[in-house]
Amino acid sequence: MKQISSLLEKYRSLSAPIKASFWVLMCSVFQSAFALFTTPVFTRVLTQAEYGIYNQYGTWLGILGIIITMNLSYETYVKGLADHQEEEAAFTSTMLGLSIALFSGFLILFLLAPSFWADLFHLPELLTGLIFVHLFVSLPFDYFKSREEFHFRYKLSTALSVFVTVFSYAFSIYAVLHYSNRLEAKIEADLLIRCIAGLPILFLFLKNGKRLYDREIWKYSLAFALPLVPHYLSNIVLTSSDRIMIGRMAGDAESGIYSIAYMIASMVLMIVNAINSSFVPYTFQRLRDEQYETVNRNSRLLYLGIALLCVGAMGMAPEVIRIFAGESYADAAVIVPSVSASVYFIFVFTMFTNVEYHYKKTRWIGIATLAAACLNVLLNYILIPIFGYTAAGATTLLSYLFLAVFHYISYRSIQKEEHFPDIYDIPYVVKLSLALLGVTLVIHFLYQYVVIRLILVAVSVGLAGYLFLKFRKGN
Repeated sequence: MKQISSLLEKYRSLSAPIKASFWVLMCSVFQSAFALFTTPVFTRVLTQAEYGIYNQYGTWLGILGIIITMNLSYETYVKGLADHQEEEAAFTSTMLGLSIALFSGFLILFLLAPSFWADLFHLPELLTGLIFVHLFVSLPFDYFKSREEFHFRYKLSTALSVFVTVFSYAFSIYAVLHYSNRLEAKIEADLLIRCIAGLPILFLFLKNGKRLYDREIWKYSLAFALPLVPHYLSNIVLTSSDRIMIGRMAGDAESGIYSIAYMIASMVLMIVNAINSSFVPYTFQRLRDEQYETVNRNSRLLYLGIALLCVGAMGMAPEVIRIFAGESYADAAVIVPSVSASVYFIFVFTMFTNVEYHYKKTRWIGIATLAAACLNVLLNYILIPIFGYTAAGATTLLSYLFLAVFHYISYRSIQKEEHFPDIYDIPYVVKLSLALLGVTLVIHFLYQYVVIRLILVAVSVGLAGYLFLKFRKGN
């Protein structure tokens, strides 16, 4: 009881920004965990082709969300709130007006030729139309969450997020079990909950703001958001284009199998993002105080920990897939090693971009992401017809390896300009990266041998423990 009381006391003493960040993180973890633990239902009820189409639907939802709404409810809206605090309600409704105007324009284009867009997206016409419904009902909720986070308020937005997550998955499970058109029923059940949560917020925003159009605010918002669109698009193409290209070039069932492999890696990526979100402010503070060796020492442990997580995901992938997806998705295990290794290189290049952000040298970040996305699409286009959908795992790994090298070069360039010592132990990172690539290759070819895989995982854990103790002793 004393320990619990002590933890509660420490929690109460936290500042509002830290509390808000904590609950945003916890909400994200909860949503990801809920998606993971409901996966066995959908993979066993939906066919592989239906599951593949569902993931392609999600990918197009992300791409069209950026093109149609330009992500106005995120950075652009938050930056605008800082400049329009005295007229927050009117500013919010005006931003919503701009988003609705953009949405309406694209909706008209869709309604003029729905079959054309359905063929282009390689989706049924109904699902293509439901993308527009999803985007519209999500708009007010996205603005609401951004506004609450801007003010470091988290209780209501967290509660609404949990409500949408729980009831969306609950209704979706009910729908796929009781309706013949399982895929459509799943998406429509999710949209029903989003309508219940989002439409009342829309009406409240419009009622309080009483304004949909302001020429200066629209001009300001578009000028801020348009340059960010290529970066947003490049990032989502890099992370999601594989599923679309596999669906078109290999088949919807193969896209479903690949999506399961990506889900396993996403579990590790979720942890990596949580670690980095905590390490970013720490890094900025230490670099500001010129405590370079402190960042170096702690980053080595993080590199090691992330590599270990990736090896664990590789080694246990077949068993995890059988539990969460079923025997019919067992072939996905061969893709997990390369996709998991990609997560490690995401962390590597993110560590370099942290330095770029700190020194405000960000001009190459968007260019690097665009180049990696183009490389990924090109390699997929060449290799998927030759080697099948499994090639997409290798192309993903090569694309993120390219990003890691690109941002390392940028890091070295900044170092020459700013004259600071090594922030990261580069020889150590290179050796660890090569070791991880070696393990990835071995597990890729030996994944069907359970004993060998488990021994390799055990050796990796033992080596990681030895190095951890060595660093602790040396530092």
